[in-house]
Amino acid sequence: MPVTRIYNLAAGLGVNSRQIIAWLRKDKHIHGSHSTASPVTDDIAELIRRDFRRTKPRRPLSAAPTEQLNDAATMFGVPVESLRPARDSRPHRRYQSSESRRPLDDWTKNLMSAEDKRQWINAGLGPDDARIAMQCEHAGITPDDLMLRLDGVRAAERLRGGESVASVRIRIQETKRRRDEAG
Repeated sequence: MPVTRIYNLAAGLGVNSRQIIAWLRKDKHIHGSHSTASPVTDDIAELIRRDFRRTKPRRPLSAAPTEQLNDAATMFGVPVESLRPARDSRPHRRYQSSESRRPLDDWTKNLMSAEDKRQWINAGLGPDDARIAMQCEHAGITPDDLMLRLDGVRAAERLRGGESVASVRIRIQETKRRRDEAG
């Protein structure tokens, strides 16, 4: 029994392979997941061609590619209606600013300015600790708070060592309270 691959059928009709798979599922021709390389029998392929040609009108071809399409149709032995002209090439953007090619780091993704990033790093966080800085900011911890020594260890070192932000926040509050009572 002759078969046709789904992706070949989709290319010939000018539609996405997923549309054909959805059509097959809707009409109960397949069950479960199928890849675009799956074959369908020629009688089902003809049903698909008939249905998709009826529902999707073909765009009119311009005069220039028509001659090329006729040549391609005779070379490959297919009907001209099944061929589409090539897409116009998109202009290549040759010159881009270095700013547009620079990948976003976590600091930029979290909408932190360069000045904020510098302050957090100077306070003891590493260049890859944007997530910790965001958690600190949400917990009300400032870069100055990270400089405090909490039981002999700086707050930034505790955070980078894996201690939770909530635990460090409580320690900072206790240290500030003790300092205010003593001072």
